[in-house]
Amino acid sequence: MSLNPPIAALETLEQRCLFAAVPIGEAASLTFAQPDANTWQTVTLSRTYTDPIVVASLGTTNDVEPAEVRVRNVTPTGFEIQIDEWDYLDGQHGEETVPYLVMLDGTYRLSDGRLAEGGRVRNVGGDYQTVAFDAPFEVPPVVFSQVTALAASGDRIRRAVPARVRTVTPT
Repeated sequence: MSLNPPIAALETLEQRCLFAAVPIGEAASLTFAQPDANTWQTVTLSRTYTDPIVVASLGTTNDVEPAEVRVRNVTPTGFEIQIDEWDYLDGQHGEETVPYLVMLDGTYRLSDGRLAEGGRVRNVGGDYQTVAFDAPFEVPPVVFSQVTALAASGDRIRRAVPARVRTVTPT
């Protein structure tokens, strides 16, 4: 696994995400191959965060087999991540670049005036549910989502699960 330089579009996130002189998050990417369905990569954050939210996704499609990114064991200093192939596949996945975003829970005004909000939705099942933002946005915001935990027996969750978002509004 290799940690890449910050993602171009997010490389100034830490500079812009200051609220009361406290960083509210960080962004980077890493590149790794998934050797099997049970291996997890450990990511260490650049600083300590209280109850961080982590969102990650595949940034490349070098391997043609379908997969999602799974995150678990999020702590104030890091998290574990893996590339999770669909269940009918072998779990081994070629090298991919995986961008990730870490953010604190809450609503923040960035130095350029835009709002950023981090939060969690718990106990989501197979149906869509309405989620309201803490503060209204001027236009519908970009929403990043991540499945971070599922009820399962044992260490391996038995099916790959994508996070789905639809009908985003300013509120």
